[in-house]
Amino acid sequence: MRLPSIFTLAAVVLLTACSHTAFAQSDPLIGRWKLNLKKSKYNPGPPPQSSTMHYEPAGQGFRDTVTGVDSQGKPTTSVFMMIYDGKFYPTTGVIGYDASAFTRVDDSTVTYIRTLAGKVVGTGTRVLSHDGKTLTFTGTGTTANGRRYDNVIVFDKQ
Repeated sequence: MRLPSIFTLAAVVLLTACSHTAFAQSDPLIGRWKLNLKKSKYNPGPPPQSSTMHYEPAGQGFRDTVTGVDSQGKPTTSVFMMIYDGKFYPTTGVIGYDASAFTRVDDSTVTYIRTLAGKVVGTGTRVLSHDGKTLTFTGTGTTANGRRYDNVIVFDKQ
């Protein structure tokens, strides 16, 4: 009697793991995204020379690792943990904020809040296009040097 329950439990665990993996792999967010400077607007600027995001499943959400070259030619790397529960999680490698909170609005839209030492320094929206090929970030806030920004940043799926 005890042996079938162990097999049943193992089957349930395996099916749950496989369905989570299949869901994550079918999510259009997963993969690499390249900055489209022609479609983006950085106000006040200047924009970075390049930027690539890599979304991957991580626990209950996603890890977004962003690599690129800033406007002065210096390499950059930042990491965001995206769990769509509205709670703040550490953000590393970014000057100007140290935590981010993400909330899912619908299948294609996520809102976010950025903080530095507990103070809100930016807010925005990330929208995934219906065809899953474009990510658009619209954000406003204050830069690390105290200047207001109002950006529209567009990434194309690779």
